[in-house]
Amino acid sequence: MTWNLNGGTVLRDGTMVDGALALADGVVTERPAAGARGFDASGLLVLPGLVDIHGDAHERQMQPRPGVDLPIGLALRDSAAQLVACGITTAYLGVTLSWEPGLRSLASWRALKAALPAARAASATDLRVHLRFEADNLDALDDALDGIADGSVHLLGFNDHTPAIARASMIRPTWRSMPGVPG
Repeated sequence: MTWNLNGGTVLRDGTMVDGALALADGVVTERPAAGARGFDASGLLVLPGLVDIHGDAHERQMQPRPGVDLPIGLALRDSAAQLVACGITTAYLGVTLSWEPGLRSLASWRALKAALPAARAASATDLRVHLRFEADNLDALDDALDGIADGSVHLLGFNDHTPAIARASMIRPTWRSMPGVPG
């Protein structure tokens, strides 16, 4: 189906400009198509596709509440459908690879990585991975490097929660040190 969107403020080449946008079979085209359906976008923003450079919402589909785990393929399809419904055509899934159990574990990373190709093939959203690697998670280092090498990881960040954990383990509150408690 072809469309001509007229009268809106269009995001084009990184700039918002007053103008029109034409679509042919879901692809932005250079010129309006003859015989296309028209849409008056006056007063609207016309955003052909947004990029979400970091999102954690897919974790909510994977585990809607503690102890309830959905199949990762199903969760990714649901996330992708929600993203494209919001106009997000490229999404970097924020994935933490940590020593923590559950959603941030090595097993979860492996399952997500295995499910991504099918989810990408079925999605109108370009699903990518922003891997946040926990710096002291040496047991998962080979898996992280494999993901980088095979193109599963598109953006890499490092987490290091060791100093905060060490500080927290050394602080032992006492009744006298607590605010509002008389000494």
